Amino acid sequence: MIFRKLIPALALLSTTLFAEDPEIVKFTIAAGLADPAGGQMNWTNSNGNLLGGSYYWGGGFLWSQENGIQDVGGTNVRGMDNQGTFIGNNYFPMIMGDTLTEVSAASYFDGEEWVMIGPIAGTLPNDPNFYQSAWAIAADTFIVAGMYWHENSRTTAFVWTPEDPDGELLPDHGLEHSSRPNDISANGELIVGFASMGTAGVDYVSRAAHAWILDEITGDYELVFLGALGADEGWMGGEAYGCSDNGEIIVGRSGDTELFVWTEDEGMVNLGHAPGHDPTWASASGMDASSDTTIVGFAQPIFNEWGRSAIIYTTESGIIFLKDSLENLGLEDQFEDWAFLQANSISEDGRVIVGSAIGLAGILAPFVLEFIPPSAPTDLSSEIYNDADGTWIDLTWTDDPVNNEFSYNLQRRVIIADSTSDWATIANPDSAENTYRDTELYFANGVEWEYRLRAENPVGESAWVEIMTASSTDRIASGLPTEFKIVGAYPNPFNPITNIQYEIPEQMNTKIALYSVTGSELTVLREGQFAAGKYTLQLDMSDFSSGVYLIRIISGDKMAVQKLTLIK
Repeated sequence: MIFRKLIPALALLSTTLFAEDPEIVKFTIAAGLADPAGGQMNWTNSNGNLLGGSYYWGGGFLWSQENGIQDVGGTNVRGMDNQGTFIGNNYFPMIMGDTLTEVSAASYFDGEEWVMIGPIAGTLPNDPNFYQSAWAIAADTFIVAGMYWHENSRTTAFVWTPEDPDGELLPDHGLEHSSRPNDISANGELIVGFASMGTAGVDYVSRAAHAWILDEITGDYELVFLGALGADEGWMGGEAYGCSDNGEIIVGRSGDTELFVWTEDEGMVNLGHAPGHDPTWASASGMDASSDTTIVGFAQPIFNEWGRSAIIYTTESGIIFLKDSLENLGLEDQFEDWAFLQANSISEDGRVIVGSAIGLAGILAPFVLEFIPPSAPTDLSSEIYNDADGTWIDLTWTDDPVNNEFSYNLQRRVIIADSTSDWATIANPDSAENTYRDTELYFANGVEWEYRLRAENPVGESAWVEIMTASSTDRIASGLPTEFKIVGAYPNPFNPITNIQYEIPEQMNTKIALYSVTGSELTVLREGQFAAGKYTLQLDMSDFSSGVYLIRIISGDKMAVQKLTLIK
């Protein structure tokens, strides 16, 4: 096989990929592999900063960007938790019959050596190479799931914790059937894998996707059949390979060809095949899922024949080859020498994907893809303006000069009394901008405006930055009036010119008129829509005789009156 070609160990390759300059994807190949035939990256912790892998010829390693490769040894390494604790199976001295021999048993790596798990209650080794194996470990608590081999070559799943060193065999469909776990939720309350079961009308049993769910009342795990795609044709096939950390999403392959996702609300849903793959021959498998239902795995154009390619699934895009998704970001030149064979694990936030690739060297290479969203802008501030040119709010913000944002999303909502509107996008400024003027405002007492802003690029977005911009308090600070009134007239008495000062607290239709003392309207001085603000009206009464007059300002159900004395 080409992957067994012996060449020097991989040198460190860490390439930052760019689309129109900003850094959005980081591609790294693990360095310092002890196995010249290569290996693959199998697990990522929830945060994506601690990774675990396995060598082609066996054994495992812990990897981080800061520390590189740390070998953990072992025979078959099959799982890792958030702290970097590995589980698998290794050989330990045990009694078989009357003979002390090396027996392959489930175990975990305590940081210095591999420690045997169990023996699980009720189990005895019947073959030194097939006794028991650990297959999954909970990310946040020390709960291990594995399988035990019977003499008839069937297997039974088990669960084990240090607090319960005897462990327990999990329920399945009987000793003539097999069951095995593949993954476990972060809290250990969900275990996923397969359990074989008979199918009507056939003389064999087949695997089918199952889960073991912890009953909080009894403390026992209950076996749950997840469904089988194509079971009406007499063959179930498939298994559940992975689940999200929160246990709400289960992924795998069913019918031996179809990629599925399972949730409690919708059950098993067929996600189909990769683009261009003929469903008659092809297959697709989901290996892991993030909490937002981003699924990673692999697809094969012909089932059970080598030639797989890594895939990624999102609800927005469906199934797409991982390499195609990177090329859609404008990164095709950086990957022309690499083939992504399998994506094995994804961080809980969907930002880190790990798996195996192959390059021009012709050996398996453990890869890490980190999708880098932009960081949040800072110093979001505002200034309120109200003058003869109108009313508006100027917003300004600051971002990191090396940030990788492509644009911003600016949203606004309005609060009036106890009513709050939904957030609505009012602009998408380009990344080169750091200001925006909002002129679509309605000023009134008790009205508040809130804005929020985030940076966005093709692989994600930053957290929101929020600010309250306009309120009654802001209005006082900015000189905007808070009540409807005539401030006064100066001079008064006058001859023949006076200045009427008045204030309008909100945009409204307003009429200003001159009246006699008997209430007769003499003339309309101003009428129309007025923005909130302070106003001065110069009144020239050269054509009027001496006497007492009234200025009346009316707006809706509001009215203000000022007495004037004209002396000639």
